[in-house]
Amino acid sequence: MFLRESTALPTPRNRFPNDEGRANMNEMYQHYLQSADWQKKRRQKRTRTNRCGICATTEDLDVHHLFYRRDLTKTRMEDLRVLCRRCHTIAHELIESGVLAFVNRNHHSRWAVTKSAVKHALGISHRNAFAPGI
Repeated sequence: MFLRESTALPTPRNRFPNDEGRANMNEMYQHYLQSADWQKKRRQKRTRTNRCGICATTEDLDVHHLFYRRDLTKTRMEDLRVLCRRCHTIAHELIESGVLAFVNRNHHSRWAVTKSAVKHALGISHRNAFAPGI
């Protein structure tokens, strides 16, 4: 399975080709997560959606970047998805391990691929978790 023991938030990887560049990006990202800009965007996204976009749970929710813009302050709402910690961690593990690879930066395409892969990893049906009566 793809679950980690750690509850640390995933950070962007593979953004830079070497360890030094990756370390700098991770440091910038961690700093950004503490910023008023990120807190506002996170709060706005969580206000609109208060359950995981993959498994529909309402517990232990994170906000996931579908991709990282060079200037993190340019992140748009459509770049973000609400995921529970379990689905968020699995999504990043699939990306980091190379199981998930994206051919474009279209957020609809990335979301469809990510959601399908995480559901597959969890053994969750591909039926709509948000439809009435399910």
